[in-house]
Amino acid sequence: MKRLLPLLFIFALLAGCGSAAPANMPEQAPAQSAEPSAQAVDAPEPSAPAEPALPTAAAPEEEKGGETITLDGLDSYLRLTLPAGWVWHEAGSKTGEESSLVLSPNGDESFAVSVRCWPNFGMCGTGVSFEEKLVGNGIRATLATERTGESLMWTLILPPSPDQFVLLLSCTESSMEAHAAELGQLLESLQLGQLAHLTVEQGATG
Repeated sequence: MKRLLPLLFIFALLAGCGSAAPANMPEQAPAQSAEPSAQAVDAPEPSAPAEPALPTAAAPEEEKGGETITLDGLDSYLRLTLPAGWVWHEAGSKTGEESSLVLSPNGDESFAVSVRCWPNFGMCGTGVSFEEKLVGNGIRATLATERTGESLMWTLILPPSPDQFVLLLSCTESSMEAHAAELGQLLESLQLGQLAHLTVEQGATG
């Protein structure tokens, strides 16, 4: 019996060691899933660099008219405004009977408009076409045109005011087409008026 007690004691020790984990053995960490978490936020894609703003083209400035000039007759005057870029010079006198000016685009004498005070002006009707043309502020003028091949004779006869004013132009058909808009601006600016001494006389007699 005494021999059995040590054997039982040893057997109890061996049984206890097999069931208990060693004290110094570290516990295993729970295994992590290889799949990414559903709550993970996708990294933002890099934004494309902003394109540089293109310079805005400035709106073209409206072309303004040129100088306003006055041609005096004996008792009345003709006033007009030159298109932009046009120039003028005196061909005779700027005042009085048979006063005369020459107007041209940038000094181009191939398209020179002669403006004259011309008493008793008249034209022959052979080969000339006549038509009424409204100019300025409702002025009823007579336009006379004569064509010979490519050449063009153009004459604008203004009504007596009481002086007689005319505009004359000798050019080619192609140059007339090239400067038609400018010539139209010139005609729209025409103004007829009476000189001060005639206005005073009429007021005194009235």
